[in-house]
Amino acid sequence: MIEVLKALPEHSNLIWKWVNDPHTQLMSINTEHVSWDDHSKWFDATLKNQNSYIYMLQNNSNFIGVVRFDRELNSVEVSINMNPEFRGQKLSKPSLLAAIFSFKTEIDMTNKMKIIAKIKTVNTVSIALFLSSGFQFIKQTTDLNHYELLLK
Repeated sequence: MIEVLKALPEHSNLIWKWVNDPHTQLMSINTEHVSWDDHSKWFDATLKNQNSYIYMLQNNSNFIGVVRFDRELNSVEVSINMNPEFRGQKLSKPSLLAAIFSFKTEIDMTNKMKIIAKIKTVNTVSIALFLSSGFQFIKQTTDLNHYELLLK
Protein backbone atom coordinates (compact mmCIF):
# COMPACT_ATOMS: atom_id res chain seq x y z
CA MET A 1 0.00 0.00 0.00
CA ILE A 2 1.23 3.47 -0.91
CA GLU A 3 1.51 5.97 1.92
CA VAL A 4 1.46 9.68 1.10
CA LEU A 5 3.39 11.95 3.46
CA LYS A 6 3.96 15.67 3.32
CA ALA A 7 7.54 16.41 2.35
CA LEU A 8 9.75 17.69 5.14
CA PRO A 9 13.15 19.44 5.10
CA GLU A 10 14.89 16.12 5.80
CA HIS A 11 13.61 14.75 2.44
CA SER A 12 15.54 17.37 0.48
CA ASN A 13 18.72 15.33 -0.06
CA LEU A 14 16.82 12.29 -1.31
CA ILE A 15 14.78 14.35 -3.79
CA TRP A 16 17.95 16.11 -4.97
CA LYS A 17 19.56 12.73 -5.72
CA TRP A 18 16.49 11.58 -7.68
CA VAL A 19 16.35 14.85 -9.66
CA ASN A 20 19.96 14.36 -10.76
CA ASP A 21 19.48 10.74 -11.82
CA PRO A 22 20.55 10.54 -15.51
CA HIS A 23 17.24 9.06 -16.71
CA THR A 24 15.24 11.62 -14.73
CA GLN A 25 17.28 14.44 -16.26
CA LEU A 26 16.76 13.04 -19.75
CA MET A 27 12.97 12.97 -19.32
CA SER A 28 12.68 16.26 -17.41
CA ILE A 29 11.89 19.61 -18.95
CA ASN A 30 15.04 20.94 -17.26
CA THR A 31 17.79 18.53 -18.33
CA GLU A 32 20.61 20.30 -16.50
CA HIS A 33 22.34 19.01 -13.37
CA VAL A 34 20.86 20.74 -10.32
CA SER A 35 23.43 21.93 -7.80
CA TRP A 36 22.85 21.22 -4.12
CA ASP A 37 22.75 24.95 -3.39
CA ASP A 38 20.11 25.66 -6.07
CA HIS A 39 18.05 22.66 -4.99
CA SER A 40 18.20 23.61 -1.30
CA LYS A 41 17.03 27.16 -1.99
CA TRP A 42 14.22 25.93 -4.26
CA PHE A 43 13.13 23.19 -1.85
CA ASP A 44 13.04 25.51 1.19
CA ALA A 45 11.06 28.12 -0.75
CA THR A 46 8.65 25.51 -2.12
CA LEU A 47 7.97 24.06 1.32
CA LYS A 48 7.05 27.57 2.52
CA ASN A 49 4.90 28.36 -0.53
CA GLN A 50 1.24 27.91 0.36
CA ASN A 51 0.42 27.16 -3.30
CA SER A 52 2.89 24.27 -3.54
CA TYR A 53 2.25 20.79 -2.20
CA ILE A 54 5.03 18.20 -2.13
CA TYR A 55 4.25 14.64 -1.15
CA MET A 56 6.68 11.84 -0.45
CA LEU A 57 5.46 8.39 -1.45
CA GLN A 58 6.30 5.43 0.70
CA ASN A 59 5.80 1.68 0.22
CA ASN A 60 6.88 -0.85 2.86
CA SER A 61 8.90 1.88 4.65
CA ASN A 62 10.79 2.71 1.43
CA PHE A 63 10.59 6.14 -0.16
CA ILE A 64 9.55 5.34 -3.72
CA GLY A 65 8.87 8.76 -5.20
CA VAL A 66 7.72 12.34 -4.91
CA VAL A 67 4.76 14.23 -6.37
CA ARG A 68 4.52 18.01 -6.47
CA PHE A 69 1.47 20.18 -7.16
CA ASP A 70 1.90 23.89 -7.95
CA ARG A 71 -1.43 25.69 -7.71
CA GLU A 72 -2.66 28.78 -9.56
CA LEU A 73 -6.32 29.76 -9.07
CA ASN A 74 -8.36 26.86 -10.47
CA SER A 75 -5.53 24.91 -12.03
CA VAL A 76 -2.54 23.07 -10.69
CA GLU A 77 0.51 21.64 -12.42
CA VAL A 78 1.62 18.19 -11.33
CA SER A 79 5.06 16.62 -11.43
CA ILE A 80 6.05 13.09 -10.41
CA ASN A 81 9.49 11.57 -9.98
CA MET A 82 9.97 7.98 -8.93
CA ASN A 83 12.97 6.77 -6.97
CA PRO A 84 15.23 5.17 -9.62
CA GLU A 85 15.52 2.03 -7.46
CA PHE A 86 11.76 1.43 -7.78
CA ARG A 87 11.17 2.15 -11.46
CA GLY A 88 9.53 -0.59 -13.45
CA GLN A 89 7.70 -2.03 -10.44
CA LYS A 90 4.25 -0.67 -11.40
CA LEU A 91 4.21 1.76 -8.48
CA SER A 92 3.86 5.04 -10.39
CA LYS A 93 0.11 4.82 -11.11
CA PRO A 94 -0.98 3.97 -7.55
CA SER A 95 1.49 6.62 -6.32
CA LEU A 96 0.11 9.32 -8.60
CA LEU A 97 -3.51 8.45 -7.76
CA ALA A 98 -2.77 8.40 -4.03
CA ALA A 99 -1.05 11.80 -4.24
CA ILE A 100 -4.00 13.27 -6.17
CA PHE A 101 -6.37 11.94 -3.50
CA SER A 102 -4.24 13.51 -0.74
CA PHE A 103 -4.08 16.80 -2.62
CA LYS A 104 -7.87 16.85 -3.07
CA THR A 105 -8.42 16.33 0.66
CA GLU A 106 -6.04 19.16 1.51
CA ILE A 107 -7.44 21.92 -0.70
CA ASP A 108 -10.71 23.81 -0.84
CA MET A 109 -12.70 22.18 -3.64
CA THR A 110 -15.54 24.70 -3.88
CA ASN A 111 -14.66 25.21 -7.55
CA LYS A 112 -13.71 22.69 -10.19
CA MET A 113 -9.98 22.47 -10.68
CA LYS A 114 -7.79 21.19 -13.50
CA ILE A 115 -4.60 19.26 -12.89
CA ILE A 116 -2.19 19.92 -15.73
CA ALA A 117 0.74 17.71 -16.71
CA LYS A 118 3.41 18.74 -19.22
CA ILE A 119 5.35 15.76 -20.51
CA LYS A 120 8.11 15.48 -23.08
CA THR A 121 6.85 13.77 -26.23
CA VAL A 122 9.69 11.22 -25.95
CA ASN A 123 8.63 10.25 -22.41
CA THR A 124 6.27 7.47 -23.45
CA VAL A 125 6.26 5.87 -19.99
CA SER A 126 4.95 9.05 -18.32
CA ILE A 127 2.48 9.64 -21.15
CA ALA A 128 1.06 6.15 -20.61
CA LEU A 129 0.97 6.74 -16.84
CA PHE A 130 -1.05 9.94 -17.10
CA LEU A 131 -3.43 8.61 -19.76
CA SER A 132 -4.10 5.48 -17.70
CA SER A 133 -4.72 7.70 -14.65
CA GLY A 134 -7.58 9.56 -16.34
CA PHE A 135 -5.75 12.53 -17.86
CA GLN A 136 -6.83 13.71 -21.32
CA PHE A 137 -4.47 14.89 -24.07
CA ILE A 138 -5.02 18.61 -24.72
CA LYS A 139 -2.29 19.78 -27.09
CA GLN A 140 1.30 19.45 -28.21
CA THR A 141 3.75 22.36 -28.15
CA THR A 142 7.22 21.82 -29.60
CA ASP A 143 8.52 18.81 -27.62
CA LEU A 144 5.85 18.79 -24.88
CA ASN A 145 2.45 17.15 -24.64
CA HIS A 146 -0.11 18.81 -22.36
CA TYR A 147 -2.62 16.72 -20.42
CA GLU A 148 -5.31 17.60 -17.93
CA LEU A 149 -7.57 15.98 -15.39
CA LEU A 150 -10.67 17.76 -14.12
CA LEU A 151 -11.13 17.43 -10.35
CA LYS A 152 -14.66 17.60 -9.03
